[in-house]
Amino acid sequence: MLTRLYERLKEFLGYRPSPPERTTELKVPKSDLEQKPDYPSQIAARERYRLSRRDLAAKPSPTPSLPKEAKRWARIIAIANQKGGVGKTTTAINLGAGLAELGRKTLLIDLDPQAALSIGFGINSYELEETIYNVLVESDSIGLESVIHYEIRHNLDVAPSNIDLAAAEMELVAAIGREYILKEILESVRERYDYILIDCPPSLSLL
Repeated sequence: MLTRLYERLKEFLGYRPSPPERTTELKVPKSDLEQKPDYPSQIAARERYRLSRRDLAAKPSPTPSLPKEAKRWARIIAIANQKGGVGKTTTAINLGAGLAELGRKTLLIDLDPQAALSIGFGINSYELEETIYNVLVESDSIGLESVIHYEIRHNLDVAPSNIDLAAAEMELVAAIGREYILKEILESVRERYDYILIDCPPSLSLL
């Protein structure tokens, strides 16, 4: 009796029982669950890899080779200013001495007819028969090596000048390619030095 009454009440209230939940079962073919055999190419690749790893482990690591000494090629620095008394020669002397102290093979070129750089190193340039002047005007017969004073200080060489250099500009007026004469002269000794410093005269002339 009570059960029937309860059923009538549920119908009156519009009760509808919810359908049972459906569970989706993923069906995987048995053939996919089984591990597929490797292809012959994959087996061969794995074997090559295994053998290469074994060979690398057996071989000792090569000893790194030390870098070869770099070829010396001088850096050329010209110390120039059209005004006199600004410290060009002082800079050239001290910079050259400092580079030599650091172990850099250095060449100082005195390109000033006043020869202050040469005198500063104790060279009596006015008694010299050949200076940088002769190298510039007679470059075909006189090389820069013949006028350099070697080892004025350790690692420091000097190419002196004197008052004769004042006439070089006039003598080079008609020379073809006179702007490149000094460049070609320096190329002959560039492999011997780390630095070449040029003490220029206080002017805007050819020198």
